[in-house]
Amino acid sequence: MDYTIVNLTKALYRRNPLIETKPWYSGLAFDGGPDSPERGKLRYWRGEVSLK
Repeated sequence: MDYTIVNLTKALYRRNPLIETKPWYSGLAFDGGPDSPERGKLRYWRGEVSLK
């Protein structure tokens, strides 16, 4: 299956991840709180997967 997705953090097919962004620490806690892991968006992603 070929697929194209726009603005995603995770794509699932039958509860299995096709693609998922990795957590990262931005260091931009504007409230002075501790850094926490965040997930960025993939703006445009094309992929291909073999379905069984």
